Amino acid sequence: MSEYTQASIGIADLMLDSENFRLGEQEGQDEAMIAMIGKEGVKLLNLAEDIVNNGLSPIELLGVVKENDAYVVLEGNRRLTAIKMLNSPDIVDGTSLFPFKKKLQNLSTSFSERPVEEIQCTVFPKRESLHHWMNLRHTGGNNGVGVSAWDAEDQERFREASGQPAKHLTARTILDFLRKKKYSIPESYPITNLTRLLTTPYVRSQIGIIDINPVRSCCPADIFAVILHPIVMDLSQLGAVNKIRSRNDRINYINNCMIPDFPKDTTWVVEEWKPVQTMRPEPEPSPPVEIIDDIEKEVCSKMEQEEIAREDVEREEESDRIVDHRTHPNPSNRNRLVPSSFSLHITGYPRVLSIFKEMKNLDARIFPNTCSILLRVFLELSLDCFIETHSEDITMASNVTLSNKLSKVAEYMKERQIMTRHELTPINTMISDPTSFMSTTALNAYVHNVEQIPLNKQSLNTTWDRMQFFISKLWG
Repeated sequence: MSEYTQASIGIADLMLDSENFRLGEQEGQDEAMIAMIGKEGVKLLNLAEDIVNNGLSPIELLGVVKENDAYVVLEGNRRLTAIKMLNSPDIVDGTSLFPFKKKLQNLSTSFSERPVEEIQCTVFPKRESLHHWMNLRHTGGNNGVGVSAWDAEDQERFREASGQPAKHLTARTILDFLRKKKYSIPESYPITNLTRLLTTPYVRSQIGIIDINPVRSCCPADIFAVILHPIVMDLSQLGAVNKIRSRNDRINYINNCMIPDFPKDTTWVVEEWKPVQTMRPEPEPSPPVEIIDDIEKEVCSKMEQEEIAREDVEREEESDRIVDHRTHPNPSNRNRLVPSSFSLHITGYPRVLSIFKEMKNLDARIFPNTCSILLRVFLELSLDCFIETHSEDITMASNVTLSNKLSKVAEYMKERQIMTRHELTPINTMISDPTSFMSTTALNAYVHNVEQIPLNKQSLNTTWDRMQFFISKLWG
């Protein structure tokens, strides 16, 4: 374990690291300062302003080593640069921050009234002694060892506790309600997607939300949960925001969801989860075309910039997850579960062939429950037939789960080069991700869970499309 001490060191004795990992090797202090300003830009000005207003963070010390009678800052160069800028605003002459020099001078005047003359530092014996801690500080969570960033829900709870305006209060109330009802919700849930959907008044009216401060529903709690859980799970999928990006997208999305009729004679506060009033008049449903209310406009505009950047990455990743997508029509553009152009050569198993023919004639809009159950049954029977046909090579115990059968057959196909690892990605997702709407957990729930209902025809059709290439290989 490295030996280190803590000391309060004067600003004049602290030097920037000319070998800073952010900047690469620099010739000297001036070059390191200019390089830092060039890289960080206005973010350094923001940091300087925060130091003026709040001082240096007492929970993050600078990490230094002593070299040539001076202390070199290895961890905390941005903070030291900001302080040196406050002490000498002329430093920004000729840099990208020169247009902000007047503001920096004003900050410098305020800073001089309460200057930072010394900084509490952790002194290490050599550079290598800091490397472990610097790595954990700057490279993410590292499986729990490093700094774990707050997700959107964590940030929302902090804002509420610290008296800041809540951005996702309605969505978080819904998630907390479902968790209290013992529904499974992913730990790092993309709450911005749910917020985006719920900011549209028409959507709220369709699912029984009549007030949002506090969140109040006219739909009985049990039915409310059954309606919301599949929507919440669908919005947790990679790229889900593309379904609800515009207001019209959100209206079309909720119109395509399988929402049962429900009585509206009781209202209750979702956060409290108990009836608070009876016989409240049924709210008038909002028309599909309406003026966007203030909260929708405000929240969506704040989220748009960060979500566009995130979605660019998500769309790239999503394209890698979809196998042979050019051969499949858009699942939202067809009503039948199985594309009419898709066929299988099933011989020796007349019942399986009959099920397949029935599936091809099923309209997912009209028969969502039948489609979901037959989809699960057809998949397992197809696996059973494949395993029976290849019984000399595939050993399978009796009474094994659907997930185990999928795993065994996928492994066999990969080893025999029937399918590539990339082509098997959707199948591995079905096995490994229980939160996915196409997981074996979801398929089993369609058969065994009395509360589980398919979200909409698109989710059913997408499930088939992701499985289709695998199914063709089972019967190929």
